[in-house]
Amino acid sequence: MDGGDNEKNNRGAFYYAAMVFVCSAGDSAPLVAEGFWRGEILSAPRGNNGFGYDSLFYDSAVGKTGAEMTAAEKNRVSHRGKSLRVLVAGLARRGIIPAQTAASAGGDDYYGGGG
Repeated sequence: MDGGDNEKNNRGAFYYAAMVFVCSAGDSAPLVAEGFWRGEILSAPRGNNGFGYDSLFYDSAVGKTGAEMTAAEKNRVSHRGKSLRVLVAGLARRGIIPAQTAASAGGDDYYGGGG
């Protein structure tokens, strides 16, 4: 990185989460669930919720930073919420959990109150 104007103006960013379910030490096909949350880094913080970089991470699709979102909003768009929903769906497809459980797993409780 040379610090040129393109690098200073490129504020695109993403969070990434991966969750893996392994049935046993010899599991040859673990379930891998990934989630991305794309956004941009603001030059000044906004919002009081969440933790870490949430106040600087802006999601243009929602029009808020992570720290301005409710826990339910953040769960719908965040990397962790997305990967958790993929994991739950995969567990249901494999018959490890009931499909009805997977269908109701909106993930609204994932962040609880802490972010």
